[in-house]
Amino acid sequence: MHYNLLLEEMRRSANVGVDVATCGCVLRMTHGLPCAREIVQYRPQHQSIPLLAIHLIWQKLNDLPQQLSQCTHDPEQEISFFRQKFDEA
Repeated sequence: MHYNLLLEEMRRSANVGVDVATCGCVLRMTHGLPCAREIVQYRPQHQSIPLLAIHLIWQKLNDLPQQLSQCTHDPEQEISFFRQKFDEA
């Protein structure tokens, strides 16, 4: 799941800092998700990862069971979920 990728990258960010060479930016290049170097920039301001920093394909995917994915869901609730995961990390 994509939020697990972000959680792992958040853990890595503690050791990477803003150095591009150390980070490698692999998650950004391969998945279109913020890499550790980018994530480290959000922490001092206690910012959530902006939705614009996440590739559009991830914004459209969900991991809800098929019968539930047909339901209308609240974008604010999804954003809140990602904020909670970011804060937990």
